Amino acid sequence: MIPYRLPIMRTVSLTARIADTGGTIPDIAGARVQMGASDLSLWVPGLKLDTAEITIPALDQSARGEFLGTLNGVPVRLQASLGALANFLPERAATEERFPVDIALDLGETSLSIKGAIGAVGPRSGLNLAVAGRVRDLELLAPLAGMRLPRMRNIEFAVGLGDGAPAGFAESIALRALSVTAPPGDITGELILAHTPRWALTGRLDSTNLDADALFAALTPAFGTPALVEPRSPFYRPSWDDTRIIPTDRLRLDLLRHADADLQITIGALRAIQTPYSRVLGRLRLAGGRLDIDPLLADLVAGQATLALQIDASDPNRPQGTPIRLRAAIPGLPVQPLFAATSRRDNLFGALEIDADLTAEGDTLRALGASVSGRLGLSIVEGDIDSRLLLAPLANIMGAARVPLNLATMMGTLARLRCFAVRLDADHGQTRIAGMVLESGRVLIEGEGGFDLGAETLALRLRSSIRIPGQGVSVPSRLYGSFAAPQMELELPDPARVTTKPDSPDPCPPALALARAGRAGPMPFDPGARPALVAPPARPRPRR
Repeated sequence: MIPYRLPIMRTVSLTARIADTGGTIPDIAGARVQMGASDLSLWVPGLKLDTAEITIPALDQSARGEFLGTLNGVPVRLQASLGALANFLPERAATEERFPVDIALDLGETSLSIKGAIGAVGPRSGLNLAVAGRVRDLELLAPLAGMRLPRMRNIEFAVGLGDGAPAGFAESIALRALSVTAPPGDITGELILAHTPRWALTGRLDSTNLDADALFAALTPAFGTPALVEPRSPFYRPSWDDTRIIPTDRLRLDLLRHADADLQITIGALRAIQTPYSRVLGRLRLAGGRLDIDPLLADLVAGQATLALQIDASDPNRPQGTPIRLRAAIPGLPVQPLFAATSRRDNLFGALEIDADLTAEGDTLRALGASVSGRLGLSIVEGDIDSRLLLAPLANIMGAARVPLNLATMMGTLARLRCFAVRLDADHGQTRIAGMVLESGRVLIEGEGGFDLGAETLALRLRSSIRIPGQGVSVPSRLYGSFAAPQMELELPDPARVTTKPDSPDPCPPALALARAGRAGPMPFDPGARPALVAPPARPRPRR
């Protein structure tokens, strides 16, 4: 008789008095629904019912219900007491009657409660609900949610739901006294969520301690990694003569046009990409596809880092693509965590300083590279570098110059990286190296020239100097060709005869000043001095 499949329900009893009163629906009184032991896995996987009862004395009286059962063997108890259901009838839309709500759910060691009332159901105003809960194991709630949930335990939360606007909650809902505590950290705040005419989120979020790495590791298996680029068509084939390596995948900047936001963020202690930050302050504004993060402040061991990002994706038909501007001044970011996901994670140690002011237009990385303008400065002072990173690119050049490689390095795998500094100035993809210096032990590499990010070609002149007691040998070379197939060769017929004076000026200070755009920062020790080394962090052992 029923044209769709039902779960296995047993001992079902339904009684009610129904009378036609001329309204939208008949008058229902004395309604009572009872159900005995049943298997409801067709609706919720693993849900079994012991007993359930719902009573509605009349449509203008309170309704009550109780559910007892198990979910995958875990005891479940749901109790609910609601106001008069007649308040939701269309003919009572203009009445301002109170609708009380009292719901309690117990699922093993997990509990949820919703208490309060809706002041006026018809006009949809006067929302005042207190929601609180404690989740022992979030993953166990996946059958109820109908989706995969993160593997997180011991979560506590509380929030007050109210009207987000003077007219009521018809267009927006206020989340007051929001509080969430979980192993990755804690979050508090006040938010207003608008759902018409478009989704928008405004307010503030605060945290005393937040481990973004742990939170990302817990959320990724359940929800996956956010897709930052559009998936390629299965029929996509690159052009046969396109040898460039910068991707042409379209960035998902269109997502910025789907909602608005204005959030103030304050975090006392943050861990992200294995790096600790403190006193993180920022404001995120998103309106009509225009994203503005300015400023984002955070304290590192070396000082305060600042970052500003503007993306204008409001016009999807802009011929040049989406304008983007990035400004950053980071005094010292540990470089090893940036290589944590690569095979070279133990090859470089130190604090990376970043000074950037870049603008670009485009919707792909290739278009952004071809249009980028501005400056970028990178520097490291008193770090450590794997000697093999230096010797591998110099092996052929030093061999052709008849310079023994054992002069270029000292004993041991790690060599002292006294300084590294590079300053790049770009104009619509045409990038010039204003200065580049790398000094490590006996090796000094200086560079000049530039590269074209649009055509993906480079033309650099490098001078690799090997300094030994009393003299130095300089080996000039050229690095040219394409990004995909660069070539390196000697610049002079017999470069090994070019010598340098051992008392030549220190190249590090001017190169660092150029990379930092004049900002003050640490300077390397004297060439003959070496500070006490700090042992590099040990590689984490795999769990058995």
